[in-house]
Amino acid sequence: MPKRYFGGIISATQNLATDPSSISGFFSVTEQTQSVQAGRWKLAGLPLIEYLLIAGGGSGGSRSGSLYFAGGGGGAGGYVDQSNQTVTSGTIYTITIGGGGTGSRGRGTDSSFFGQSTYGGGGGGNGSSSGTTQTGLSGGSGGGAAAYTMDATFAGGTANTAGQGYGGGSGTPTAGSTAGTAGAGGGAAAPGDSGSAGDGTNGPAGGQGTATLICGDFEGICSTTISSNTITISAVTEGRLFVGSHVSGSFGSGIINRFGTGTGGTGTYLLRDSVGSTTAGITVTSTYRYLAGGGGAGGKRAGTGLRGGGPGGIGGGGRGAYASGPTAGSTNTGGGGGGADAPSGTDTLLAGANGGSGVLYIRHPASYGQATVTGSPEIYIVDNYRIYEFRSSGSIQFFNNA
Repeated sequence: MPKRYFGGIISATQNLATDPSSISGFFSVTEQTQSVQAGRWKLAGLPLIEYLLIAGGGSGGSRSGSLYFAGGGGGAGGYVDQSNQTVTSGTIYTITIGGGGTGSRGRGTDSSFFGQSTYGGGGGGNGSSSGTTQTGLSGGSGGGAAAYTMDATFAGGTANTAGQGYGGGSGTPTAGSTAGTAGAGGGAAAPGDSGSAGDGTNGPAGGQGTATLICGDFEGICSTTISSNTITISAVTEGRLFVGSHVSGSFGSGIINRFGTGTGGTGTYLLRDSVGSTTAGITVTSTYRYLAGGGGAGGKRAGTGLRGGGPGGIGGGGRGAYASGPTAGSTNTGGGGGGADAPSGTDTLLAGANGGSGVLYIRHPASYGQATVTGSPEIYIVDNYRIYEFRSSGSIQFFNNA
């Protein structure tokens, strides 16, 4: 059987009457199917697209120059996801990607695409004995409220639009020698913890982000023994990893909390929690990830009823401070920033951490041609889908292949 190449070129002459599939331009159903799945055989017409749009997360609240005044966690950026959306050939669709909130109690900025807008996350409340900045700001998800020394409870910010996120947790006041506790920022899938949550190890946690399949599957090889919370990927079979990716293997499962040396492919990744030890050479897989987690509340290190810094919500939320600075929401996740802690000694003003910037994912079957884009998005094919990852503002334009 002569070898035929894409385009119908053949390597030997055959009897075309008895072997019509060898005629230039003729392909078997199997060959067509394989080429369509690989994105080499372009279908006529326009694809139906699906997308996930996330705004920038809010920054955490600051602490004051007085004891017990911890800052609230920043709220996650709002999100919206849509599927089976019809596009028009030649139309330029403008994309705006919102930045994370900066400074203390900073609101994230909005993202927009395809006539939809998502709201920036609300900033966490500032720890202070006076003024009006102790409450969390409203946004895509609301910021957590600050702690307070008097018999007063401050409210967390609310979600601006139903379906884009959840509210932030309320702060609790000081009662006797029990120090008040700040609230955590809301996430895309759950509200932030109120000040009554947490313990001496962990304070109120940021709300959980939303789980999505839009980024595609991942499969790779872990080359070293896992004994804590670091995995090392030495080879990639398919896809890529992200902050918020749910990974599994013979070690169990975990959530990628931060990049180490890896940025999607080979390298090291830090898991949110420690996992069981295992030998090297295992297969690591991922089918979904989380985005838009809320920021954790600042901890407290004075009085009784101590609280550690609150964990960031799964999906890029930053951790609240405890003896060291708070962490920012992860870039291009819409995660809220962590709140500042209340120290046990001489106080100095400490700002909350910045929120994470937003992101847009668009995908359609790889059998349709690649769109024209601006803004330098990452474009890759996974699971027979062509995926566009916009980390900054730009545009996209689809054309009929016929």
